Amino acid sequence: MVRQATEKQIDELERSLAKAQIGLDEILENSTEVILFGSRAVGRGNAKSDWDILLVDARKGFEAMGIDFVTTSSENPVNWRNWLASELAHHVVAYGVWIKGDGHWTSELVTSPDVVTKKRSKLKVRLKSLIQAWNELSDLKRSKWQTLIRRDIQRLEKLKKHIAVPPTPILDEEFSARCGYRGDFAAILENDDERELSQLFLELRDLQTGV
Repeated sequence: MVRQATEKQIDELERSLAKAQIGLDEILENSTEVILFGSRAVGRGNAKSDWDILLVDARKGFEAMGIDFVTTSSENPVNWRNWLASELAHHVVAYGVWIKGDGHWTSELVTSPDVVTKKRSKLKVRLKSLIQAWNELSDLKRSKWQTLIRRDIQRLEKLKKHIAVPPTPILDEEFSARCGYRGDFAAILENDDERELSQLFLELRDLQTGV
């Protein structure tokens, strides 16, 4: 049984939609399922947080500032198989709240090594970009990049263990609560299947320490 969005969440979403002259009823009428996910779904959002909305089998698209609409279609078999294996699908099932729909597909989720491969590739790209731009960046921008990379490391750790990735505020809270995160970082460095990442981490460490 899926979790239902609260009246407060729905009311706040309706107010945000109204600013873009979009009615929630119109969205509900044009989608078989409407699901709120991300930080606002778990009560960790703030005034600046975007709304993350999944539309299943939407018959039309919607756009609004501050609202990220994600669509998926069960009518395309290939797309649907990819969706059921995706990082986002697992996140939605673990943390999302339903505004419309029964979530009948949630029992069909599958795991795929491709998800880990994609996350690892994204992490490599970010690491390489930060290394290349390091000397041109301000301390603030370096800090922001390192936060993005740290979150990607956390997400990669969870995906490798087949754990749904939580919303970003929860990742940040987990990081703050974990003493000795460097131990986990070292574990990645020593992992045989992360050799390329290990080398990139070492290059970044040299830049951080001015070696």
